[in-house]
Amino acid sequence: MKRKVVKHGPSSLTMSLPMNWVKKQHIHSGDELEVTEQGNNLLVSGEGKKDSKSIDISISGDKMFVRRLFNMPYLRGYDVMNITFDSYNVMEDIQKNITAWRGFEIVEQRDKFCKIKCIAESKPEEVDQMIVRMFNICSTLFDEILCYIKTENEDCLKRMLLIDINMTRIDLFCRRVLNVGKGIEVGKIGSMYAIVRTLEEISDLAKDVAKSKPKIRSVKKKLFVKILGELIKSFNLLRAIKHKKEIEPIYEYKEIKCSLRKMFEKDYQLNKDEMFMFLTLRHLIYEFHDLSEEVILWVDPK
Repeated sequence: MKRKVVKHGPSSLTMSLPMNWVKKQHIHSGDELEVTEQGNNLLVSGEGKKDSKSIDISISGDKMFVRRLFNMPYLRGYDVMNITFDSYNVMEDIQKNITAWRGFEIVEQRDKFCKIKCIAESKPEEVDQMIVRMFNICSTLFDEILCYIKTENEDCLKRMLLIDINMTRIDLFCRRVLNVGKGIEVGKIGSMYAIVRTLEEISDLAKDVAKSKPKIRSVKKKLFVKILGELIKSFNLLRAIKHKKEIEPIYEYKEIKCSLRKMFEKDYQLNKDEMFMFLTLRHLIYEFHDLSEEVILWVDPK
């Protein structure tokens, strides 16, 4: 769409805002807008006070509680959920899972009914910060796996499970903000969403290791330490590309990936636990590949 620029006063130019956009962003006279210069373009972000988006939900106690269905209204951007149920077991599940919804609390509860409401607004600029945290969490999880392989100390696995709880909370928060899309550059939403989901999948693979408690024989520890060490190097290179906006590490990442694939093609005569660990680490290569495609997307090649 085109807008005509009009002279306003001796030294100012003004332009009207599209009414459809104004309504969607809940902009009113006197509100302040964020204007960001991006090359030849100006990005105008709306910060108007929005109306609460509510939904009525009914959960039957006869059916298994499905956490993914329960999370759906949160991920879709609803601010108020009025939930009716016919079993107190459902209420226990709600109380258990609501802790993963950042900024939400149960504000009303009575017989077979509860209201969940957003009491703290999510800020779009926090998504970048949360993605940094997700990278850091994955890095910590790799260190804990390495610690477990070397020492067989199950405290490493316990720490991994606790760390993953925080990862899930961050994942849900980022997906909610990205689905709402307000205040985020439209062209980057899909890429950011892909990065968030891939990092969550990487965390889930680490959680699978923690739950299975695989036993690695002494004769194979050196092999797994070497593989994991190379995986950690490649992950750190991807993290550097994302946060330092440098393209150069992608070449070293490519070399390590090729080397790892050759390692995974060999026959190592593994037992059941070792094979599980081997396949889990091999799966990380494919997750890293998906991650690499997204982290280099917004880095200018030189």
